Amino acid sequence: MAVIRGVILAFAIVVCAWFVLGAVEAHQIDHVADVLAQSSSLTPAQSRAALDQLSSAGALNPDRQVDLLRAAVLQDDNRIKGSQAILLHVVAGEPMYVEAWYQLAGVAGADPSLERRALVHIAQLVPSLRPKRPKS
Repeated sequence: MAVIRGVILAFAIVVCAWFVLGAVEAHQIDHVADVLAQSSSLTPAQSRAALDQLSSAGALNPDRQVDLLRAAVLQDDNRIKGSQAILLHVVAGEPMYVEAWYQLAGVAGADPSLERRALVHIAQLVPSLRPKRPKS
């Protein structure tokens, strides 16, 4: 009976630690999102801190929001190729993720083919955004 209680106690401790880690990660994600929303441009120290928080926040979080935030921080830090690489990875894994396609179109910059590709996917995913043809 003592062995069963010990196993149950160990399991309860692991579950509690899992939930605490999840709460910490959610807080880190929210903090980075707030910093990005409130700042017109991040300082280098803010960028490093945000990327550090996102690295640890992605441990248990299978959501792609961490990747989108990481791409936004890199874009803000003028590391466009890194931002594009992350976003291309996201849309390759989740081609229906319209928010990632929007962000990719915004970071395409001097690459018109990448921007066009993103805009075509957005138009396919959100048909109401397609240009209307005049009735003849």
